[in-house]
Amino acid sequence: MTVRQKITLLITAAGFLSSLVFSCIILWELIEQPFRIIDSELKAVSQRTAAIVSKEQTIWKKGDPIPHESFFAGDEHYWLKIYDQAGKALIYQSYLAKLIKIEEPPLDSSTTVSVIIPRNKINLRQDRKNEVTFRMRNARVSFGEKTFRVCAGRPMEKLEEELWDVLIGVVSGLVFSVLVLIAISYFVAGIILRPVRLMDDQAKDISEKHLDRRIPVSAGPDEFNALARTLNQVFERLEHAFTRQKQLLADASHELKTPLTMMRLALDERQSSPDETHSGLNGENFAWLTEQVLRMERLVKNLLDLSSLEIKGTIKKDPVDVANLLVSLIQDY
Repeated sequence: MTVRQKITLLITAAGFLSSLVFSCIILWELIEQPFRIIDSELKAVSQRTAAIVSKEQTIWKKGDPIPHESFFAGDEHYWLKIYDQAGKALIYQSYLAKLIKIEEPPLDSSTTVSVIIPRNKINLRQDRKNEVTFRMRNARVSFGEKTFRVCAGRPMEKLEEELWDVLIGVVSGLVFSVLVLIAISYFVAGIILRPVRLMDDQAKDISEKHLDRRIPVSAGPDEFNALARTLNQVFERLEHAFTRQKQLLADASHELKTPLTMMRLALDERQSSPDETHSGLNGENFAWLTEQVLRMERLVKNLLDLSSLEIKGTIKKDPVDVANLLVSLIQDY
């Protein structure tokens, strides 16, 4: 995995985690807000119904049922049960409460309840399993001197579908944002690493024959300039070491030429003096010694030429006869 890909993954992961946390907070608020609104609606319905029941009780005789049509228009949309102050005697129940049995939540609490209701019984936009979700609220409501316990609820299938749509929208937005973030992160990582690519290209051009070249350094105090300065210092040390090595080779070759020349001249002089006695040396030995001295001179000359070429940095390429080269090596060894 390249550095660019790692930077892309890190930026994408950081952005995704931030988006995920933010989306969870927003999603939580979007989910809780409708429940708070429904609870407020059920509270208002409970208070209005308790007020109407309190007034109707003064009109209808004690023990007679209170018809819901007479005081609460549209209560077929709500599940309502109103009890007396003790919470035992049922004073009023709506059409839905008569039709559907739902377990009431504890007093002063709200809850969500799911019940199975056949479509042929009533159509509340049930799902495929004929399941309907109700939001229920059970609380005491006071009107004047009277206190009632009102259990109110309403179906929320439409709300549940909307919440699912919101959840799908949030997840889709996260997926889309991750894809966009990957593309942006990859582009940004390329911009960040552009100085590294430039330094890499420039460093590749610096070889043992071009150690005088350097990586350009700008005036900025960033890390890339610090890296370029460090590499330039390394190249300076390498250039100095290579120059000293080449100079040493040239000096050694030059210094070896003089004693070898003196040795060859001495051998030639003694060989050209027939009157002098040579202790144990005959003509063949003199010829062999002379040949070895000449061979050493050739080696020193080659070393001197090689060091000169390295210092100058230029080499002239000529074809070489391999057969003659091998014959020369055989004669030398």
